[in-house]
Amino acid sequence: MRRATTPIVQFLFIFTVVFCGIVLSSCLEIPSDPNTSKKVKSIQLYIIQDEKKDSTTLKINPNAQAELSVQVKPSKYEGNLKYTWYHNEIELESNQSYTLKAHCKSDSIPNRLVVKDKENNQDTLDFNIIVNSKPYFYQPAKPASGDTLYGNVSTTFTFAWYTSDDDIADQETLTHIIKIDDTQYNVSSLTTIAQSGFNPGEHSFTVYVKDSFNEWDSLPSQHFFVVDTLEAP
Repeated sequence: MRRATTPIVQFLFIFTVVFCGIVLSSCLEIPSDPNTSKKVKSIQLYIIQDEKKDSTTLKINPNAQAELSVQVKPSKYEGNLKYTWYHNEIELESNQSYTLKAHCKSDSIPNRLVVKDKENNQDTLDFNIIVNSKPYFYQPAKPASGDTLYGNVSTTFTFAWYTSDDDIADQETLTHIIKIDDTQYNVSSLTTIAQSGFNPGEHSFTVYVKDSFNEWDSLPSQHFFVVDTLEAP
């Protein structure tokens, strides 16, 4: 039942949350002065890491410091709001920005923002930040750059590479693409393949690895030489 007292301020929050690029939007009305109508058109949250704001998921690299920041439009209303960061029900900090230190513990990563105006009206945004490390190559591939392989077009050569990911849960979700000369092969989770059909001369290959959050790394191009068996010393 609605009470016929002071009108309740409506929070239309357009939380434009750009966590490395994701956008959630909203609009908040500030109580108006007798002769003016004040309205916050949007409140934007950014995760800024490695000088980047853009991404497609709410994630951070745990090995680098990041900042969670709030921006209000029009900016003149920023001082009229209080921003409080929480992890579950535990209050972490009241500030317009929040610093995520490298290798921070999970319970210090916010998953809730409460925004209040001067009349103590408030709205809450729940969110989830994914902590995800990039996959990487941890030792040289085979054949190594500069290697000479002896055989002919019928000879099968082995290609091997070595990838890992510091996120244990991601270990089984790494996918790979190998490009040999001008042909690209999606080899999924394989890290070793056998390939034939090489004419004598110089060849090259590179490998790309990607995790389930679309973080990726690439192997520098490896150049090797195939010498016909009859030319072998």
